[in-house]
Amino acid sequence: MPQANFLSSTAAVVGAQVTPLAGWAYEFLPWPAEVKLLVSADKALATVQVYSGSESIVDTSPVTLGTINVFPNDLNTHPISFHAPAGDRLRLICTGGTVTTQFQVVVVVNPVG
Repeated sequence: MPQANFLSSTAAVVGAQVTPLAGWAYEFLPWPAEVKLLVSADKALATVQVYSGSESIVDTSPVTLGTINVFPNDLNTHPISFHAPAGDRLRLICTGGTVTTQFQVVVVVNPVG
């Protein structure tokens, strides 16, 4: 059950994007998996988009408001959960709502099948 926690700050420009899963060992899934993402941001108006391969899992949607350096959990953040086939590239695009938005991301991938 690979898991990763990411903290990232966008540049000081409204609308700047970060892709926390880029370069992660499981960005390209080696096996079919159940994926669970928890995303929060410390500023209002932040948004997230999620893709698995060419499939859009979550269109541009607001992010749960969180606290800087406090990772989200199932009790305070609605999880984004989906199944993805082997070989799919997981893409998470976080867009800052205001100047210097910090995102907290937890991703868990569980092999299935």
